[in-house]
Amino acid sequence: MRIIIRNYGTVSQTLSADNALNITATVTGAVPGTYNKVMTNGVIPPNGDMMVTIPNVNLSAPGQYHVNVQIAYMGDQYLGNDTRSINASVSDIPVEQLPFVEPFNPQIDPTDPQLALGWEVTSDASNYMWKEVVGASQNNVVGGGPAHDHTNAGTPLENLGGYVSVPGQSSAGIYNKWTSLTSSCVNMHHRNGYPSELNFYKYFANKSGTDFVMRVETGSGNYYQTIAQLTKADGGQLGGDDEWNDTLFALNDVDEVARLRFTVTNQYGLVDPSIDDINLVVGRPDMAVNRIVYPSSETDSCFSANSIVVPVIELYNNGNFAVEEFDVEFRAGSADVISTATEHIVHHLEPGETLEYTSTHEFVVTNFTHLWEVRATVIIPDDKNEYNNVKRVVSCTDVNIPDYDGEGSVVLGQNEPNPAVASTRIPYSVPEPGLVTLEVENAVGQVVYTDIQEAEYGNNFFVLNVNELPAGVYFYSIRYKGIVLTRKMVVKR
Repeated sequence: MRIIIRNYGTVSQTLSADNALNITATVTGAVPGTYNKVMTNGVIPPNGDMMVTIPNVNLSAPGQYHVNVQIAYMGDQYLGNDTRSINASVSDIPVEQLPFVEPFNPQIDPTDPQLALGWEVTSDASNYMWKEVVGASQNNVVGGGPAHDHTNAGTPLENLGGYVSVPGQSSAGIYNKWTSLTSSCVNMHHRNGYPSELNFYKYFANKSGTDFVMRVETGSGNYYQTIAQLTKADGGQLGGDDEWNDTLFALNDVDEVARLRFTVTNQYGLVDPSIDDINLVVGRPDMAVNRIVYPSSETDSCFSANSIVVPVIELYNNGNFAVEEFDVEFRAGSADVISTATEHIVHHLEPGETLEYTSTHEFVVTNFTHLWEVRATVIIPDDKNEYNNVKRVVSCTDVNIPDYDGEGSVVLGQNEPNPAVASTRIPYSVPEPGLVTLEVENAVGQVVYTDIQEAEYGNNFFVLNVNELPAGVYFYSIRYKGIVLTRKMVVKR
C-alpha cells in the first residue's frame, strides 16, 4: 500500500524518533487487518509530499475492500484532513511469475504481426498507438527507427523477429497525445529482501527535429508510479545496429503484484521509439572484493617467520541493490599450512559504494620455504556474479634467498628440496585456471625436461624426477599466458 503524505503547513517538518509520524491503515472486507507504519526520518517541505509504503498488506482473497488510513503527528494544527478512505476491488485474475520475458516474436504470421498475448494498447487517439513491427520500422528509411528487431539481430532470422514501436508522424497533431503499452499482472514482490530487476532493449534514434518522452511505469487500475522517464537523448548514436541499447532498472519501490507499462507522449517528427526483449527477473546481489589493501605485493617490509598479519580489504557493491550483511572468508598461509577464518559483516552498502574492512583475526606467518598468500572471498547468498568474489596477494618474505619470482599475479616458487637428489617439488601460483608449461635447462641452455599442466586457480606444483639428471646447476621456467618466470636449482649426487 502506498500513501502520499502532504505538508499543508508553512514550515518544513523533520521526522525523527522524537517527532515521529504514525500511520494506521485499517482494512475491512474479504481479508480484514490493521497495519501500522512509524516514520522517523525524512523532511517534508511546505506543500511538499512524502510517499510512504506499507508492505505486505494482505489482499489475497478476491472481493471488495474498504481501506481507512489515519495519521497522528505531534503538534498537528488541523486534524480534519488526517483521515482518508478508499474502496478497492480484488479480482481473481492470472498473475505472471518471475522471470517474465517478452521477446515480441510474431505469434502466427510474420506478415501480419499481432501484439503478444497479455499486452494491451491504449491511446487517446485512434491514429496514434503502439504497434508490433516485423522488419523495418515505419520511419527507418529516414533514420528514425530500427531496421529489424533486437532478438535476432545479426542472424538469418533478423527480418522475421518482432518488436514494438510507436510510429512518428510529420504532423504536429500528435504532440499532446499519449499511448500506453501495458502488460498483464506480474508478481513483483521482493524476494529474499531484494526487489525485481527490469531489463529491456530500446531503439531511440537521436535525430534532430524530433522528440518524445517515454515513461516506464508500474501499477494497476488508476494508479501508476513512474520508474524512469526517457527521451531520445537516452538512445544511441545514429548509424548501425548498436542503437539497440540495453537498459536496466532496479524496482526498489515496487513490492506488489502490478502491471508494467510503457507510455509515450510529447512525440513529434519522423522518429519511432521502439523496445524489445523485456526481461523482468528476481533481483540478486553482486558483492565483490575490489582489492587487498594489506598486505600487498608492494609492501615495503617483508614478513619474517612468526610475524603477525591482520589483513585489510576493500569490498564493493557491484550490484543494483543495497546489501545489509554478508560473509568474508580469509585464507592465509604457505603450501599446506593454511589458516582460515570466516567473518560475518553487518553493514549497509548502497550500489557502487565501497567498504574498507579490517579482519578481526590475526594470521601468523609460518616458518616456510614456499609462497605466503592471503586470499579474501566475499560470500552472499544467491550472488549474481561469483567471478569478482575473490582477490589474493602473495607477499614478500625475508628468507636468505628470494623464495619466489613473480610477474603480476603469476608466481614461481623455489623448488624443495634444493639441492635435489631424487625428486623435487616446484611450486607456482596463477590468478585463474589455464595451461602451464614447465621447461628445465642445463647450464649450457639445453632443454632436458618439459611438462604441461592444466593449472587450477591459486597454488599448484610440478613434481620433477631428477634421477636421470647429472649433478649440476639447472634452470627451470614456467610459461603461462605469455608470462615466463625462471629460477635456479641444484641437482646433487
